Amino acid sequence: MFILFAIVTGATTITIQYFYDKQTFRGYATETILNIHASIEDRIKDSILFDDIYTLFSVAENITSSVSLIRNIIILDANGDYITDALVSKKVPSLDIDNLEVYEIGLKNGKSLGKVAYLIDIDTINKTLLTHSLTSILFITPFIGLFIFLGATLIRYFTRPLKVISSRLKNADINELPITFKLPEYTSIELRKLAERFTVMSTELDNNIKTNIEHEKALAKEERLAAIGSMSAGLAHELRNPAMSLQMMIHSIKSSENKLEPEDMDVMSREVARIASTVSEFLKIAKPISIQPKQMDTEYLKEILTDYTDRVMKGNIAISYSGDDFKFISDPLMLSNIFENLILNSYEAGATSCSLELGKTKDIVEITFIDNGAGINEEHTEKIFHPFYTTKSSGTGLGMSMCEKMITALGGSIRLDTGSSKGAKFLITIKDIK
Repeated sequence: MFILFAIVTGATTITIQYFYDKQTFRGYATETILNIHASIEDRIKDSILFDDIYTLFSVAENITSSVSLIRNIIILDANGDYITDALVSKKVPSLDIDNLEVYEIGLKNGKSLGKVAYLIDIDTINKTLLTHSLTSILFITPFIGLFIFLGATLIRYFTRPLKVISSRLKNADINELPITFKLPEYTSIELRKLAERFTVMSTELDNNIKTNIEHEKALAKEERLAAIGSMSAGLAHELRNPAMSLQMMIHSIKSSENKLEPEDMDVMSREVARIASTVSEFLKIAKPISIQPKQMDTEYLKEILTDYTDRVMKGNIAISYSGDDFKFISDPLMLSNIFENLILNSYEAGATSCSLELGKTKDIVEITFIDNGAGINEEHTEKIFHPFYTTKSSGTGLGMSMCEKMITALGGSIRLDTGSSKGAKFLITIKDIK
């Protein structure tokens, strides 16, 4: 913008100088012609009176050849008819053109003898103006260049503190708070105050980040303790019922002569199995998951799940598929466990059919699981992935929690679509492990 201003200023100056010179030269030409005419007026008058055309031509020709500003001199009689001219053109020009100065020749009694028309040489004036303009450009251009150079240098000098602040803020790292600035000694008070303000703000930000980190650590600790408490309470609840059944049977045996019947042994076996199953599921949810990735495809997953619904579920729930088949790398056993658990939950919720919509975007496998069961009530949607949370009359409540843990281990996520009008709809993504 500064350079443009300098160029426009120089161009404007030269333009103004051009029009000023043009007006000046035009005025100079008029004044010169007036003086020349005054010196030759009497001679022209006498020559017209005595019809001395040769003298008239000589005067016009001498003046035209000696004065560069005058291109031609045309002499006319009282009627405006042509007498002679310096170029012997024998033409009467239009007397109202801009570059023609016309003077009357007359007697003292007012009688007109004729007219003298001086044709100004505009080409000579334009050449002179062009020469002056070029001289002005050659003279002004170095000053404009010097002015631009000095201006740009001063701008860089005085804007350097602002660039230091801008660059420091642009390259600031959150790990290097608070932000400080190394400003030149000539930095203005305003910019120093601005830099100090940024330093104060970054210090406050650093303190807030540290405080938030401490709060997050404390909150995470509380959440872990709450989760442990919840899991412990759930585990205790699941173990207490079978333990109470076993305790009552043992107490009955000790306090009487009753012998163990086969039915008693079945009950004890069932309760012990229940305890073992609960402990086993608890260990699964508690310990880290290790995945065994292998090359697989959607057709293999379909075969596993179809076999599960036919053999294990005895065909009580149908399964269908949609989408294109594709290959990917994941843990086949873990995926089958995830969807078998979802199919079992759907069956227990009254579903008679379920479907899988399969798709893939870049390195993300997208699977939508839908059933036609009773669905999940709104009050339960936020808790279905919590350990030991269940709406069933029996069960540990670890199934969905374990599903979420396995899907997370596979680099994905599972989400319940609460907008589904009927049945349950889960949106599942897993990573194609490459």
